[in-house]
Amino acid sequence: MISNSLKILYLLAYALILKSSSFSNFNSKFKDIAFKSSKISLEKAFEIGINDALARDYNMLNQVLGEDCSWDTPIGKYTNIEDINREISDIGSFLRDSKFSVIGIKKLQNGSEDILIEWIASGTWPLPWSPRLIIEGKTEMKQDKGKEKIVTMKDSWEKKWHFLGHFKAPFAWILGYLGAILLASSRKDPFKVLNKRNAYQIWETTPKLAVKATKIDRTNSRKTRMAYIIPNFCFTANITTSGRKPEEYFTTSPIEAQISPIIETSNVTDPETGSSELVRTRANKITWSLQVPTFSGIDENDMPPLKGKNYNETDGDFITYVKQPRRIIAVSDYNGSVQDKEAGNLRSNILNQLEKDGLKVKLSSDERPITGFMSFDAKVCWNKKGNIGMAIYEYRPKFIGKGNKIFVELEETNDKY
Repeated sequence: MISNSLKILYLLAYALILKSSSFSNFNSKFKDIAFKSSKISLEKAFEIGINDALARDYNMLNQVLGEDCSWDTPIGKYTNIEDINREISDIGSFLRDSKFSVIGIKKLQNGSEDILIEWIASGTWPLPWSPRLIIEGKTEMKQDKGKEKIVTMKDSWEKKWHFLGHFKAPFAWILGYLGAILLASSRKDPFKVLNKRNAYQIWETTPKLAVKATKIDRTNSRKTRMAYIIPNFCFTANITTSGRKPEEYFTTSPIEAQISPIIETSNVTDPETGSSELVRTRANKITWSLQVPTFSGIDENDMPPLKGKNYNETDGDFITYVKQPRRIIAVSDYNGSVQDKEAGNLRSNILNQLEKDGLKVKLSSDERPITGFMSFDAKVCWNKKGNIGMAIYEYRPKFIGKGNKIFVELEETNDKY
C-alpha cells in the first residue's frame, strides 16, 4: 500500500513533469495512454489532434491518422502524415490564436463506414488591426478496415479564397495578405447567402456557441432603448486597453436581440382592507444572443462561469450558454435601431412578403414567428479566458448606413431556397 503522503508527493512530481518542456515526450506518451483507454469519439480526437498540431504537438493526430494518410484540400494535396503535420504547424506558426472546432458529424449514405465532419477553423492574421480569419468547411473521412485510423480525407471549403494559396510562393503570400485586408471584419457571424430577393435575402448561418441573456423590460417604452444595450450581468471581467501592455481581446458581431410581449401576474394587497387582488400587467421579455468567439471553440464546458454584477434571478434575469444550430433566416436591411417603431413595421412587411412567397416561418413555443434584430453597429469584446469584458457601440450616421438587419427564422423544410 502506498501511503497518502507518498501519493501526494507522486502527484506533485507528476504535475511538475507535465509543466516541464524537457519532459514533452513523457507528456505525449501519457496522452497516448489516456486516448486509447478513453471513450473519446473520433471527431473529438481529430479536433484535439488538429489543435495540438497547430502548437507543434503531433501525438494525438498521429493516433488518429494513418502513416500514409492522404489529405486533399483546396490549397494542396498531402500524401503522408509528416506532410500533414508540417502544413498544420506552419499555419499555427503564422496565424496567432488558431482554433479548429468540429460543429457537426454524419455518416455518409454510400454503404461504407465513411463519415463527414463539418468544422470551423480560425486564426488571427499578423496585421496591425489583427483581423480574425474564419473559414467553414467539411472533411470526408475514410477509415481503415479495423476502424482504428483515418486513411483518406477530402476537404471542401465554403469560402476557398480565405486561404488562397497560403504558404506556397511569394505571389501566394501577396494574395493571402490581400485576403486578410478584405477580411478585416471577418469576426462577424459567418453566413452563406442562399437567395436574394427584392424584399429580403435568405441566409444560412453557421452553428455556434452563444451566450443567451434575458431581462424583463417593465417600462413598456421604446424611449428606454433597453434592447440595444446588453445587460450589466453579462460582463464578468475587465479588459485593459491602455498602459504599457494593453490586453488582447476578441470581438464578435452582430448582437442579436429578440423582444417578446408577456403578461405578468402579481398579488396586490390593499393596505386598508387587507384584501388582495390579482393584477395583470404588460411587459416585454428581451433576449440577447452573443456569439462566442471562434478562439474559444464551441464546448460550453471550456467556458468560464456566467452571472456578473446585478444579476437578479427573482427579477427575471437569466443567462446561459446555448449551442445555436444552423439556421435559415430571411434578413432585410434596416438603417436604424432595434426598438424603432419603423423596425416593427418592416418586420410586419417581411412576414407578409414571406407568406406571399409561400415560405414557411418557424414558430416559437407560444406559436409566434421567431423574429429578431441584428446590430452590426455593436460588438462584444471577450478576453482570452472567454469572459465578456466590454461592448463597443459605434456611432454611424444614417446617411452612411448602420448595416443592421431584421431577421425572420424559416423552417428548413422549405424547398424554395
